[in-house]
Amino acid sequence: MQTIRKIFRANYHGEDVHSSATYSEGEWNYGKEFVAKTVHNQRFMQKAIVIGNGTSRLGFDLDLLKGRNVQTYGCNALYRDYTPDFLVVVGSKIAHEVRQSKYVKSNVVYSTHENIVSYPGIFHVIPQNPGWNAGAIAAYLACFDGHTKIYLLGHDGLDTVGHYNNVYKDTNAYTDYENITDKFWALAMTHVFRTYPLVDFVLVNSTGRGYMPVEWQSHTNLRRIDFRDLVLECDL
Repeated sequence: MQTIRKIFRANYHGEDVHSSATYSEGEWNYGKEFVAKTVHNQRFMQKAIVIGNGTSRLGFDLDLLKGRNVQTYGCNALYRDYTPDFLVVVGSKIAHEVRQSKYVKSNVVYSTHENIVSYPGIFHVIPQNPGWNAGAIAAYLACFDGHTKIYLLGHDGLDTVGHYNNVYKDTNAYTDYENITDKFWALAMTHVFRTYPLVDFVLVNSTGRGYMPVEWQSHTNLRRIDFRDLVLECDL
C-alpha cells in the first residue's frame, strides 16, 4: 500500500504527474508534467466532516451541515444528493459520470493522476496521489487542510462478508462488488490516523456503537459518537 507524508496545504505547491507512457526496449518510460496547486482553501475552520457513502449515514439530514462552521468532504456519487465543499472521485466510471455533469463547473472535485490526464482541466490533483479509495483520501485531505477535529460520517466498512452496505449499490460505478472487502480501506484509514496523530478523529453513526475495523481499535485519536452528539459538538 502506498503511504503518505505528513504535509499541509500551506507548504504544498504542486507535484509531477505522468502525462504519457511509452514502452521501449523492455521498459516503460514516463513523461512527466508539473501540476501546480490549484485549490486554495481560504475557508478554514477547526472542524470538518468527511461524508462516506455507507448506509449508516441514512437517517442523518445532510442539509443540517449547510452554512455551518464546518467544512465538508465527500466521496464519489455523493454529489448526486449533496454538494460538499470538496468531492473526491477515484474510479474511472464515476469520474466519467461527474465529468459529464454540470457539477464540475462550479465545485471542487479531486481525482487521480489518471483521471486528470484523461480529462484535462476538469479535476484537481490529489496531493501525493496515494491510490486509496475515496473515503480514506477524503479523510487525508481534511488533515492536509489543517482541520484538527474530523468527523467520519457514513464510514462503515464491511461488517459481513458479501454484504455491500453502500447507499449507491447497483447504480453506475457501484455494480462490481461481489469480491470486495474492507481490508485495504481499513489499512489506509489506519495510516491516516498514524500520520496525523494530533487530529481528533470521530466515527459517527446513529448509536455511537456498531462495527469498527479491528485495525482501528487501538488508536487513541479515534472515538465514536452518535448523531445527537454530532449535532451538539458541531452546533448544527
